Amino acid sequence: MTPFNFSSSVWCASFTLVSVVACAVAAPTHSTHVEGPLTDLSGAGGVDAPAVADLRARLAALAERASAPSRAVPNSEVAFADSIALVRACGRAADSGLVPLLRVVAESYASDTRFHHLSLEALDALYRLGEPLEYFRMRVVDSAAPIRLRQYSMLICAREPDTGRADAFEQVAERARRERVPNAAFLASAAHEARFVIQLEARLASFQTVSQQIALLASHSIGGFNVFVSTDFMVEREAPDHRSRPSVVWSRERLVKLATQSPVEAAEALLVTKFEGMLDDAEIESAEQVERLLYRYRDHVSQFLPPASLAIYRQHRPLPDGEKR
Repeated sequence: MTPFNFSSSVWCASFTLVSVVACAVAAPTHSTHVEGPLTDLSGAGGVDAPAVADLRARLAALAERASAPSRAVPNSEVAFADSIALVRACGRAADSGLVPLLRVVAESYASDTRFHHLSLEALDALYRLGEPLEYFRMRVVDSAAPIRLRQYSMLICAREPDTGRADAFEQVAERARRERVPNAAFLASAAHEARFVIQLEARLASFQTVSQQIALLASHSIGGFNVFVSTDFMVEREAPDHRSRPSVVWSRERLVKLATQSPVEAAEALLVTKFEGMLDDAEIESAEQVERLLYRYRDHVSQFLPPASLAIYRQHRPLPDGEKR
């Protein structure tokens, strides 16, 4: 799997789209996703206090380059990967002093045709640090903002299901299409994601058992078969546009909440989850291969369980040949 997606986009500096829905939706005063120490939902712990000063210094240098008139972008894929890792670490740092710097990175790199994913990662870090949703919503309806900043901000808002907000985003996307805003399809795609998370929330609420709920959340915590078939897949290597996908973030957050409330039931359910539909397009040669894939999928999702539930999962998971408990 390629760690990062270096897709290019075209940015138009000005738009004619009028933000008719800027005040149409009452946004929450603060996002509600920060509920425990696992703020990045990636299986990694928080950043130690002594490291925060170093993070601030490195992020300040990145922000300074980002806001310079002749911005110096990362000059290689390795440098870009290092910048991504830096921004992700900032999202785990629980340090409000990083917020202004992350805003600079998010708003500056959104217009970069090659490294715009730095903008997505910076917005993601802001969300994980508890930035109010109003900040992201205002980026969406700012018709003068880079299209990628608007799209990525919409994706952040989509993590927290809200029908009124989804309606407004669809209006934004449709107006952009009618007025032939360059790359308006980006907004349509993000608006679709917002609607999809609402549908997932409704499905989750319709299930009566923890087993059914875990099955749904586990599948969407992965986000699809093709994203992780290699044996050395690691969460920290997830591509930005997958790691920040609203349905993935929403599913992982709900998985943590459910497993915190019902640690035993959640662990037991994950141990037998079949990930229905995820193997339909795979070239499966044997029942043994199916079991190996399911084993890998379950282990991957277990990274998002809170400690009590994870301990139960690990205690009862079957061991592959040669592995000791």
